[in-house]
Amino acid sequence: MKTGKIFVYIFISILFFLPFKSFALERVFYFRDGDLSRESLFKYHPYIDVLSPQAYFATENGEVKGDIDEKIINFCKKNKIKIMPLITNNKFSQKTAEVILDNPPLQDDIIATMIDIAKKKNFYGWQIDFEQMDFSYRDKFSLFVK
Repeated sequence: MKTGKIFVYIFISILFFLPFKSFALERVFYFRDGDLSRESLFKYHPYIDVLSPQAYFATENGEVKGDIDEKIINFCKKNKIKIMPLITNNKFSQKTAEVILDNPPLQDDIIATMIDIAKKKNFYGWQIDFEQMDFSYRDKFSLFVK
Protein backbone atom coordinates (compact mmCIF):
# COMPACT_ATOMS: atom_id res chain seq x y z
CA MET A 1 0.00 0.00 0.00
CA LYS A 2 2.79 2.38 0.91
CA THR A 3 4.61 1.59 -2.36
CA GLY A 4 1.47 2.45 -4.34
CA LYS A 5 1.15 5.84 -2.67
CA ILE A 6 4.81 6.61 -3.33
CA PHE A 7 4.39 5.64 -7.00
CA VAL A 8 1.35 7.93 -7.38
CA TYR A 9 3.20 10.77 -5.66
CA ILE A 10 6.23 10.38 -7.96
CA PHE A 11 4.01 10.12 -11.07
CA ILE A 12 2.08 13.29 -10.20
CA SER A 13 5.30 15.13 -9.35
CA ILE A 14 6.80 14.23 -12.73
CA LEU A 15 3.73 15.61 -14.52
CA PHE A 16 4.44 19.06 -13.10
CA PHE A 17 7.89 19.12 -14.67
CA LEU A 18 7.07 17.73 -18.11
CA PRO A 19 6.77 20.31 -20.88
CA PHE A 20 3.16 20.57 -21.99
CA LYS A 21 1.82 23.04 -24.48
CA SER A 22 -0.49 25.37 -22.63
CA PHE A 23 -3.72 26.55 -24.14
CA ALA A 24 -3.85 30.28 -23.62
CA LEU A 25 -7.06 32.17 -24.14
CA GLU A 26 -7.17 34.43 -27.17
CA ARG A 27 -8.61 37.89 -26.65
CA VAL A 28 -10.91 38.80 -29.52
CA PHE A 29 -11.78 42.41 -30.35
CA TYR A 30 -14.89 42.86 -32.49
CA PHE A 31 -14.49 45.82 -34.77
CA ARG A 32 -16.89 47.85 -36.86
CA ASP A 33 -14.84 50.52 -38.61
CA GLY A 34 -15.33 54.00 -37.26
CA ASP A 35 -13.49 56.63 -35.24
CA LEU A 36 -14.28 55.13 -31.82
CA SER A 37 -13.39 51.60 -32.94
CA ARG A 38 -10.07 52.75 -34.35
CA GLU A 39 -9.32 54.74 -31.21
CA SER A 40 -9.99 51.67 -29.07
CA LEU A 41 -7.91 49.42 -31.33
CA PHE A 42 -4.92 51.78 -31.27
CA LYS A 43 -5.19 52.32 -27.51
CA TYR A 44 -5.79 48.73 -26.40
CA HIS A 45 -3.89 46.77 -29.05
CA PRO A 46 -1.50 45.21 -26.49
CA TYR A 47 -4.52 43.38 -25.06
CA ILE A 48 -5.85 42.09 -28.39
CA ASP A 49 -4.88 38.76 -29.94
CA VAL A 50 -7.49 38.57 -32.70
CA LEU A 51 -9.25 41.41 -34.51
CA SER A 52 -12.68 40.45 -35.88
CA PRO A 53 -13.92 43.23 -38.13
CA GLN A 54 -17.48 43.11 -39.43
CA ALA A 55 -16.32 43.92 -42.92
CA TYR A 56 -17.64 41.35 -45.43
CA PHE A 57 -21.03 40.11 -46.58
CA ALA A 58 -22.30 37.43 -48.95
CA THR A 59 -24.88 38.24 -51.60
CA GLU A 60 -27.67 36.19 -53.18
CA ASN A 61 -25.49 35.98 -56.31
CA GLY A 62 -22.69 34.24 -54.43
CA GLU A 63 -20.42 37.26 -54.29
CA VAL A 64 -18.37 38.21 -51.26
CA LYS A 65 -18.25 41.98 -50.88
CA GLY A 66 -16.49 44.26 -48.47
CA ASP A 67 -12.92 44.90 -47.39
CA ILE A 68 -10.73 45.96 -44.51
CA ASP A 69 -8.78 49.21 -44.67
CA GLU A 70 -5.13 48.46 -45.46
CA LYS A 71 -4.11 50.77 -42.60
CA ILE A 72 -5.90 48.45 -40.17
CA ILE A 73 -4.36 45.35 -41.77
CA ASN A 74 -0.88 46.86 -41.60
CA PHE A 75 -1.39 47.99 -38.00
CA CYS A 76 -2.43 44.46 -37.03
CA LYS A 77 0.51 42.93 -38.86
CA LYS A 78 2.94 45.33 -37.18
CA ASN A 79 1.47 44.54 -33.75
CA LYS A 80 1.13 40.78 -34.31
CA ILE A 81 -2.66 40.82 -34.11
CA LYS A 82 -4.38 38.07 -36.08
CA ILE A 83 -7.33 39.05 -38.28
CA MET A 84 -10.47 36.90 -38.40
CA PRO A 85 -13.21 38.91 -40.11
CA LEU A 86 -16.92 38.31 -39.92
CA ILE A 87 -18.94 37.58 -43.02
CA THR A 88 -22.68 38.22 -42.78
CA ASN A 89 -25.75 37.54 -44.86
CA ASN A 90 -26.11 40.96 -46.49
CA LYS A 91 -27.61 43.25 -43.81
CA PHE A 92 -28.69 40.07 -41.98
CA SER A 93 -31.27 39.47 -44.71
CA GLN A 94 -33.31 36.34 -44.11
CA LYS A 95 -33.93 36.02 -47.85
CA THR A 96 -30.19 36.19 -48.61
CA ALA A 97 -29.46 33.48 -46.04
CA GLU A 98 -32.17 31.24 -47.47
CA VAL A 99 -31.01 31.69 -51.08
CA ILE A 100 -27.43 30.84 -50.10
CA LEU A 101 -28.33 27.89 -47.88
CA ASP A 102 -30.71 26.41 -50.47
CA ASN A 103 -27.97 26.41 -53.12
CA PRO A 104 -24.85 24.28 -52.42
CA PRO A 105 -23.04 25.37 -55.65
CA LEU A 106 -23.53 29.00 -54.56
CA GLN A 107 -22.10 28.09 -51.17
CA ASP A 108 -19.08 26.55 -52.90
CA ASP A 109 -18.49 29.82 -54.76
CA ILE A 110 -18.72 31.84 -51.55
CA ILE A 111 -16.36 29.50 -49.71
CA ALA A 112 -13.85 29.53 -52.59
CA THR A 113 -13.87 33.33 -52.55
CA MET A 114 -13.45 33.40 -48.78
CA ILE A 115 -10.45 31.07 -49.02
CA ASP A 116 -8.93 33.21 -51.77
CA ILE A 117 -9.36 36.42 -49.76
CA ALA A 118 -8.00 34.79 -46.60
CA LYS A 119 -4.89 33.57 -48.39
CA LYS A 120 -4.24 36.91 -50.08
CA LYS A 121 -4.69 38.90 -46.87
CA ASN A 122 -3.19 36.30 -44.52
CA PHE A 123 -6.31 36.04 -42.35
CA TYR A 124 -6.37 33.80 -39.30
CA GLY A 125 -9.78 32.49 -40.30
CA TRP A 126 -13.38 33.61 -40.72
CA GLN A 127 -16.44 33.96 -38.52
CA ILE A 128 -19.66 33.24 -40.37
CA ASP A 129 -22.27 35.50 -38.81
CA PHE A 130 -25.53 34.70 -40.58
CA GLU A 131 -28.48 36.03 -38.60
CA GLN A 132 -32.27 36.30 -38.88
CA MET A 133 -32.56 32.76 -40.27
CA ASP A 134 -35.61 30.62 -39.79
CA PHE A 135 -35.01 27.70 -37.42
CA SER A 136 -35.72 25.26 -40.26
CA TYR A 137 -32.38 26.30 -41.83
CA ARG A 138 -30.34 25.17 -38.83
CA ASP A 139 -29.07 21.95 -40.44
CA LYS A 140 -28.34 23.63 -43.77
CA PHE A 141 -26.36 26.32 -41.97
CA SER A 142 -24.41 23.67 -40.05
CA LEU A 143 -23.52 21.92 -43.32
CA PHE A 144 -22.44 25.21 -44.86
CA VAL A 145 -20.16 26.02 -41.94
CA LYS A 146 -18.80 22.49 -41.81
